[in-house]
Amino acid sequence: MINTTRHNEIFQAINYKDTSICIIGLGAIGSRVAENLVSFGLTNIAFVDYDIVEDHNLANQIYTREHIGEYKTDALAMWCHSKVGDSSGYYTYTEEIIEESELKYDIIISCVDTFKARQLLFDKAKEAWADVFFDTRMAALHTAVFCVDMEDDEACKKYLATIGDDDSPDYETSACGSSLTVGATAQIAGACCAMEIINYLKTGFIDPVVRIHTSPFNVRNTYAY
Repeated sequence: MINTTRHNEIFQAINYKDTSICIIGLGAIGSRVAENLVSFGLTNIAFVDYDIVEDHNLANQIYTREHIGEYKTDALAMWCHSKVGDSSGYYTYTEEIIEESELKYDIIISCVDTFKARQLLFDKAKEAWADVFFDTRMAALHTAVFCVDMEDDEACKKYLATIGDDDSPDYETSACGSSLTVGATAQIAGACCAMEIINYLKTGFIDPVVRIHTSPFNVRNTYAY
């Protein structure tokens, strides 16, 4: 287990060893969320993705050249082992979430890059009676973390109203055809999402939306959608 002496006064992961966490999408934000949660000492985390690490991923994700060609799930397990000393307490699933999939976790974190996938993951979280659903979104120079109390019907309705159209001309894409991302923005988004999860674990409180603009840098907590 990682030595967490530096932050034990504000957070002790051992208190939440029975809380199950699932991160779906291990790209720019997802790999950063994982990095932060593992560094906090949390375990009982499932990592889900079906993609392979490619050369262009290194600019905005935690992977290194030794991971190129590996599934992101395997690469993240390797990273966990090098960070913590072992990979026990972390579970990898190299698969795509589909209609038949089950996500039976207390906390579900969506780090995918399409609205269609977000809708599916939210539906799966609802089916599984998850406690809370986190949805990370990012463009080149801004990001947002949506935090949904799954027992709050009004919060669920407000979140669903933010699900947009993947075919919209406003949807930013990069040269490789995926969502446009900058490494520093991804780091901020991953850290912000991780801190919202930590705050939720400690207090049970979540901000509905946290928006961050990185150029110029500005953070805004939005208490109503």
